[in-house]
Amino acid sequence: MKQLLLSLESTEAQWSPPVLVRTDLPRQSVPVPVEPDPDWPFSTRPLALTCQEHLGVTYLTVSEDQCPRMLIHNRSPKSLLLKENSRESVRSEVFSRVVPALSSVHHELFHQASSFPECRQKETLPTLQLRIITDTPPGDSATPTSHTDTPPSPGWTDAIDISSAGTQVVFLPGFGCLYIDVLHQSGTVTLTLASESSEGEVVTSHRSSDQILSFWILLNEASVALCDDITSPSSSVELLRLTVSKLLLQLPPSEPSADGTDAPPVHTVQIHCGSLQVDNQLYERASFHFPVILSQEPQGEPDLAPTPQHLQQFCDACFLSLSVTVSADGRLDRLALRVRPARVYLEDTFIYYMKTLFHTYIPESLSGRGCGGGAELVVPREVLESSSALVTPVLLQKLSIEPVHLLVSIHASLKLYIASDHTPLSFSLFERSPICTTPRQLVHTLAMHYAAGALFRAGWVVGSLEILGSPASLVRSIGNGVSDFFRLPYEGLTRGPGAFISGVSRGTNSFIKHISKGTLTSITNLATSLARNMDRLSLDDEHYMRQEEWRRQLPETLGDGLRQGLSRLGISLLGAIAGIVDQPMQTFTRTLELPNSASSAARGVISGVGKGIVGVFTKPIGGAAELVSQTGYGLLHGAGLWQLPKQLHLPTDSRSADASNSHVKYVWKMLQSLGRPELHMALDVRMVSGSGQEHAGCLLLSGEVLFVVSVCEDAQQQAFPITEIQCEHDTHTPGRITLTLQQHRIASDTEVDGPRERLSELQYSRLMDFVTGASQYLSPSLSSLHQQPPITPAEPQPTVSKTYQYHADPAFTHVFVCKFNMVKNKALRIGFH
Repeated sequence: MKQLLLSLESTEAQWSPPVLVRTDLPRQSVPVPVEPDPDWPFSTRPLALTCQEHLGVTYLTVSEDQCPRMLIHNRSPKSLLLKENSRESVRSEVFSRVVPALSSVHHELFHQASSFPECRQKETLPTLQLRIITDTPPGDSATPTSHTDTPPSPGWTDAIDISSAGTQVVFLPGFGCLYIDVLHQSGTVTLTLASESSEGEVVTSHRSSDQILSFWILLNEASVALCDDITSPSSSVELLRLTVSKLLLQLPPSEPSADGTDAPPVHTVQIHCGSLQVDNQLYERASFHFPVILSQEPQGEPDLAPTPQHLQQFCDACFLSLSVTVSADGRLDRLALRVRPARVYLEDTFIYYMKTLFHTYIPESLSGRGCGGGAELVVPREVLESSSALVTPVLLQKLSIEPVHLLVSIHASLKLYIASDHTPLSFSLFERSPICTTPRQLVHTLAMHYAAGALFRAGWVVGSLEILGSPASLVRSIGNGVSDFFRLPYEGLTRGPGAFISGVSRGTNSFIKHISKGTLTSITNLATSLARNMDRLSLDDEHYMRQEEWRRQLPETLGDGLRQGLSRLGISLLGAIAGIVDQPMQTFTRTLELPNSASSAARGVISGVGKGIVGVFTKPIGGAAELVSQTGYGLLHGAGLWQLPKQLHLPTDSRSADASNSHVKYVWKMLQSLGRPELHMALDVRMVSGSGQEHAGCLLLSGEVLFVVSVCEDAQQQAFPITEIQCEHDTHTPGRITLTLQQHRIASDTEVDGPRERLSELQYSRLMDFVTGASQYLSPSLSSLHQQPPITPAEPQPTVSKTYQYHADPAFTHVFVCKFNMVKNKALRIGFH
């Protein structure tokens, strides 16, 4: 048996407890002693050691353990020895753990390491025992002990149960009473050992005060769409749409614990969804059978509004409820999920299409297995991926999924058409506590749990096949009708004679309704399955595609059903007669277009004759079954006994040409002429021409120039220097931006000197203000004052102002004006920039 000891480079002669190197122990948490550090409250540092075997080579990896399994805080003045009592026989010796006095260490039980990554329903931890260490050899942090001793050794305490949280008191020989506080949080067990004198302040030191933050947020409706932008370069096509209504996000106030102690510092976030539906947005584009993939039972949304008075009733009536508990350090502690009865509609053609489409989204991995030269060791990619999953496992204190009840409808287009109509599937409670496993193992456990639940209902699955007439659905409908026939009168009898008569009436009505619905549904499903299979066996692809397209047009009344059924029966009869001649001719025409031999052409003609003969028998049978099917659908729809769920939102396709321009396009195309193409903001506006016409445009605010771009022409129209214009927003008309450009009117070149000609109006006014302000600090002589001619103020240069108006979103107008003023002040060196 190979063992491994680890030590940090900064420590001297301080080694970790021995670690077993075995492939059946894929992950072990190793506490390595460290030197005292005020920034690190523990005396050890946890390291995760993984052991894997790949192609006959054993790979060991050492990483920082971010989720230790056990923390031990020894607040007593004595060094203790901790022993694990294993209930099962193990193939190796189990080492006891030395816990120094007044220290905090990390630890992992052998039971925890040997059971990883199993995901058991209820994890019961072994008991522990403690005793005082009178003389500890230096450097020894673990000593081997026998786990098969039935009576405890002298000096050991009684067995300590750490499977349940709480405070225990044990007698430690040679010391006295020892208080042990056990805390379970996020899959980590925390033990606090304290003497009797410090129990009051130490054991509850990790407890926190009551939570005072509480809020709830309500969204009336939220919708998320999955679109395909790759298949069609000219437009974006919707694939799926998830719609939720009355989405409530709640952080309830903390409640006192049942045992009267302070609760650990956790925060519970609850998400409640009134209704949820997943729509197939490709239903109108392709020949898919179901417009909806997932929906709740037809009882509808909860009627109660999520007011503070009816908040609990609203949460109980919601379709989906998710409770997420987060510990004080930000790790997930508990997950609880509840889903009300729902309906699922699946078809293999849609699943295959989505799978093929998703493969186009994921790029192929170009990173292959590297090859090193010489003695360089290359770790395989599989080992690296597995090590990453082992180092960061899924650590939860509890995962709970309440029982799920589904009505599943499945259509499979294999060699034959096989369909199952509203198969009832019930899955039991899934609960695991605590959880420390890999994501793959957790998914495997979930899949096995629900696969076992589906296998237990295999009889209902077979009985719901449409090709058998859905006898299970018929039995279920009859059972519901008989139940209502006796239950409703009995409930009315307990309330009085009037309620009894009403109960008899409603019970009889429900009995007749369920019997009629079950019988018609069984006959209709049998006829539909027979018609689809006959169309497949006709070996005529054109006839099959035409029939599938017509079946999507479900009749609304009995008259519509009879009309559609008779028309399709007539077309099937005509197709059967015409197919005797049409099929050989089509085959012969195709063989002439290809360079085949005469024998191949003869075989093609014979094959066409065979298809025509088969169609003579299959097409009339399929047409007759289609007549029964359409009549049944019309009767069920007309009476309101059955209908497919409808899409909540029709698909909206967005064309690529209608998309807005990106800021990167403006930088690359129009701002490259500047030395530093810096774009502060781009604002979509509607430009107003002199004649009052409006067209789309965009204002590009750079550090020196304000560009005006026409969106329809995709070209620059105007460019204004930042220092020459003023930008204001109209307070009377929200969303209006006014640009004012001031220019000097120059009569002739002789009226203006050279330096003045190169100054703008704003720069000239600032220069005049500076000269006027600085002149007051001059102290001229008395003679110069007598000789100085009188000063007459010069007339200001005539200016011409041009105004441009733009309309934009009022929410961005004020932001753009503020941005403009900041950029202009920076260009004029005004303020701190």
